[in-house]
Amino acid sequence: MSQDQRDLAFPIAQYLDRMRVLGVDPNFFMSAEYLYHKGVAPLSLPNGVWGLVEYGEYGWFLPPLDGLGHLFPARKVYAGLPNITGTEFLDYQFIYDPNRFLDLSGHHWSTFRKNIRKWPNRVGTPYSYRPLIEGVHEDQVADLLEVWAKGDTIHDPETMSRIALFGQHRWGLFSDEKLVGLNACDLNWKYINFRVCIDSGEPFIQEYLRYCFYTSDFVQESNRLVNDGGCLGLAGLEQFKMKLNPLRIDQIYSSNGSSGGME
Repeated sequence: MSQDQRDLAFPIAQYLDRMRVLGVDPNFFMSAEYLYHKGVAPLSLPNGVWGLVEYGEYGWFLPPLDGLGHLFPARKVYAGLPNITGTEFLDYQFIYDPNRFLDLSGHHWSTFRKNIRKWPNRVGTPYSYRPLIEGVHEDQVADLLEVWAKGDTIHDPETMSRIALFGQHRWGLFSDEKLVGLNACDLNWKYINFRVCIDSGEPFIQEYLRYCFYTSDFVQESNRLVNDGGCLGLAGLEQFKMKLNPLRIDQIYSSNGSSGGME
């Protein structure tokens, strides 16, 4: 984010810092960069309750705070805190230890261990995985986004596209200098959030992209666990993430109050 963007995001940073002070275990949506690209806005109510809303339509996007900076038990919240029950299951979040990806021996890694070799063995051209440079790769990213989205239903495509194009932490997989895969992440006080993993559709490229991400210097040197988000109700994605041997799987719930109010 630019300095102007950071200034605009200050209420977001203030909210997240309060959550950090409260010792909250953050959900997948709790990062300043993601919330900025998502377009959430701060909202204060006359009774002193404040927090973040998505376009002001649903209710609270994340659990709000009261005037003393304590968590407020709102009736309408899109994404609650991990493993705290609401009224409707929203999604899982898969938590991984990056150090586990450094040693893929053993039966529990057998499928992933075989699959990460398949794309490099088949590609047939020089390839590299490296950071994307702002202002240099946007055309190739836009082309990759178009290929990736074709024929699929993409969850929140606007936000994902903005992160792929303008995210702070992005890496590209290049085959003969053509961009064929992209990883992007953001950070909060506890986790690296693995936000975007898009590709050209080649067989087994997803496995290789994730291997590149988890074994990268950036991730390994961070000394943080990785929150890889959920599975959006897709059985195939859930099975894929289970094969990566998560450290734990959290449940995230929404609270869909019937009052129609913001409280």
